Parts: sequence; structure tokens; C-alpha cells
Amino acid sequence: MNKGIFRVISENKGQYIGMFFMVFLSAYLFVLLGLVSENLNANKNAYFQNSVQGDLEFYCADRINSGDTREIEQRFDLIMDETLVRDYSLDDKTVRLFTRGKKVNIATVTDGRLPERGEVGLDPQFAQANGYNIGDLFNIDGTAYTISGLICQPNYAYILRQDGDLANDPNEFGIGVIANPIAYVQIV
Repeated sequence: MNKGIFRVISENKGQYIGMFFMVFLSAYLFVLLGLVSENLNANKNAYFQNSVQGDLEFYCADRINSGDTREIEQRFDLIMDETLVRDYSLDDKTVRLFTRGKKVNIATVTDGRLPERGEVGLDPQFAQANGYNIGDLFNIDGTAYTISGLICQPNYAYILRQDGDLANDPNEFGIGVIANPIAYVQIV
């Protein structure tokens, strides 16, 4: 009986070798994709936890007193952080500048470092498309800021100028993070 099994296999070698490789490849891909899925999920969770991505944003014309902010945070178990935002136009390009988040929406650095006073961080696509490198000067309202690094904002995963846009053109629009709000005369 045992000889019959080997005889059938030897008569149909191609079929059995093909089936073996299909089973092996299927198991290999299943395990590989499972590991990649776990890794991506862990990286995503770590990114959101470290960057403290905000759940809600609201805009107001007047500043909220820091005492009122603390009271709201304690009363509703929230974390609140003020971010000033301004669209800055240079030539035919627009850069949406944010002040650095300290408690919420903390910028992640992909290259270089977070900006300090007199520095700005730009998103990598905008910097590359427009020929900006770390250490270059970036003029905002006649003031030269040094590009300290390339950054990503957790609340700006898709860098779009407005809600109706379908795709970003980094040649025309980008985002940046600035340490000090000196250049924020007009708040959008």
C-alpha cells in the first residue's frame, strides 16, 4: 500500500510539486502579511499616542484665558492647547504655518529637529518640491527663519489647502511649524 502512494506521486510529480509550492507560498504570505499588519498597527498607535492627535478643533476670534482653559480641562477631563494658524503667501505658493503644539498635535520630525525661536519646520513634500533644505533661510513677512527640519502634523495627515481639494500640489501648498508666534499678526 505504501508503494502505491509513492508510485502515484512519482507519476504526477509536477502536480504534487506545484501543490506543495502553492501551500508553502500561501502559508508564507499569510504569516508575512499578519506580521506586517501587526507592525503597522503598532506604529500607528505609537504615532497617535506620542503625537497626541486632537479629536476636536475649534476656532475662535478672541483668545481664551489660560485660567478658563485650565478650568475647562479639569471640568471635562480634556487636554486643550492653543495653536495659532496663518496662511502665508509667497509668490504663487501658500504655506499654512502653525505654532508648535505643546500638549496636543505635537509635530513629528522626519529629518532635522523641531523649530526653536527664529526657526521653521516645513513638510517634506513642500520642501522637496520647492528646493528647500535644512539650514536654508525661509522668509516670512521680511523676516528670515532658518529651516530646522522636516515635520509632519498629526492633525494634517492629508495636506490639502481646503476641504474640497482632491489632491495636494506641493509646488503650490504646504504646511510649516514655527516656534514663536511673532509672525502671526493675522490669524486665519
